[in-house]
Amino acid sequence: MLNPIGTVPLFMGITQNMKKEERKAVSKTAIITSGIVLVVFAIAGTGILRLFGITIFSFMITGGVNC
Repeated sequence: MLNPIGTVPLFMGITQNMKKEERKAVSKTAIITSGIVLVVFAIAGTGILRLFGITIFSFMITGGVNC
């Protein structure tokens, strides 16, 4: 996950040469795409991890969660 407030300067820098309409279209596409990815992983995340042979414990270690 990224910090949405922290990515605003990055977004502004990348889209600085775009017109307002183009910038709105890019942001709308990014929001829809990230929303779809979030919903897919919320529903099928465990199954996707299992498909790749990743255990929840391994994922927790990689993410820095201490048990």
